[in-house]
Amino acid sequence: RKSEMTKMKVFATPSSANFAVKLAMHLNADFYSTDSVGLYPDGQVYVQISERINNDDVVIVGNTQGSRQFEELCLLIHTIRRQNAKRVIVVIPYFGAGRQDRAKKEGDDVLAKMHASILSSLGPDWILMMDLHNEGIRHFFDNSVRPRELYLESLFVKVIESLCLKDFVFVSDVGGILNWVRSYAEKFGVDAATLDQRREGPAQK
Repeated sequence: RKSEMTKMKVFATPSSANFAVKLAMHLNADFYSTDSVGLYPDGQVYVQISERINNDDVVIVGNTQGSRQFEELCLLIHTIRRQNAKRVIVVIPYFGAGRQDRAKKEGDDVLAKMHASILSSLGPDWILMMDLHNEGIRHFFDNSVRPRELYLESLFVKVIESLCLKDFVFVSDVGGILNWVRSYAEKFGVDAATLDQRREGPAQK
């Protein structure tokens, strides 16, 4: 909320730059280029921040789709937290580990829990995520962090309405988004369908 903020700065990883620019404009905040995030010749991620941060509120925007995006976000949070930021608010438009939120059989990883633990250890004050695959992911974060899930249904409804579709149906697998599909179908007065999705392995359709 703007009323609670002092000075505000918005930083972003490269994958989230476009969204972060629009967010900064909405908040009337300063946006700083993603040039501060890059790669050394051996592929190692680096972050260099030339802007001084001293008792400022900082918003960090970054996706976590894949190991590189996750590392970029973590390193940016770590670097800014070390710069004496007053509060650090992390915005994750796409939480990439969301589908790996539970072990379906013994030996399976729970990547969402590991990502939540690592992000918690970096000391952000707030973590804002959008339309999680499973709302239980919020409970993976430590008590020191205040995770919040934002729901974008109203925006998607407007986009779908603008398409002026006729004779259409909403389709989902039987996973965590099934309730979303039913909600959309009810709003548009159309049918919802489900698919029984089975994978032979992590990389298989």
